[in-house]
Amino acid sequence: MTQDKMLQQSDSSASFTSNFSEHTPRKVFVFRHAERVDRTFRSELSHWTDRAFDEDGKYKPFDLNMPKMLPKRHGGPQAFVDDTPLTELGYFHSVLTGKALAMSGIEIHHVYASPALRSIQTANGIVEGLNQPNLKINVEIGLFEWTKFYEYLARWMTVEELIAFKYHINPHYESLHSKHELKMDETIDDWYTRSHHITSKILENSQGNILIVGHRGSPYSCTTQLCGLPIPIEEDSEERVMKIQYLDGIHIEERENGKYKYAKLPIPRFSCSSFTN
Repeated sequence: MTQDKMLQQSDSSASFTSNFSEHTPRKVFVFRHAERVDRTFRSELSHWTDRAFDEDGKYKPFDLNMPKMLPKRHGGPQAFVDDTPLTELGYFHSVLTGKALAMSGIEIHHVYASPALRSIQTANGIVEGLNQPNLKINVEIGLFEWTKFYEYLARWMTVEELIAFKYHINPHYESLHSKHELKMDETIDDWYTRSHHITSKILENSQGNILIVGHRGSPYSCTTQLCGLPIPIEEDSEERVMKIQYLDGIHIEERENGKYKYAKLPIPRFSCSSFTN
């Protein structure tokens, strides 16, 4: 289903009611993370970490699109196998997205990100681009992607490790969902229900405009039910989700009656040719 089609359908009956001022319609932006290192430097012969780290665990990028530095974390290089960072281009794209939102006059009041490093880095880049110095990222475990794609969950970076690397993290935020609550056999209904519950609680517990950074399916899983649409069947969801590119996003807006509808993203698309020199 295209976003244009969803714009039409979402004018039906959404059940969520906001507590924010009726004179200030809330805006919610849900983005997929930016370009990830492991998919960009995929090789059948070796993992990118085998090439980027020496025997002593010292990191040295072998391509200009690899991050110049990586944060220190428990588990060393192996931890990046299961929890990949962004490429340089991916982080740059994130900053551009934040700048574009700022130039369009959008002010973000709260930022939430999946615990995956790629989502946190994307959120951090957007925050830098927004140039709102006091804005902090709330790391929310409930925003992690559909567990269908995983045999086990990675050891994510701790809040302390993220802050030590100067990421804009809220040290006081307590996740609404815990890691042990993530079921490894989630159905599509489970995933959409979890995403909807977390997004609803975020809106219930805060005021103002919200930015959420998650995964490929997050723009739909976090907004579909808020806009009064049913959970799709798995085949339809996969077809829709596969079309979501890096840092694609969806914008929903509060209506006068406190319900939500799909709205046009206020920023232009980002295009880049794919090449290797």
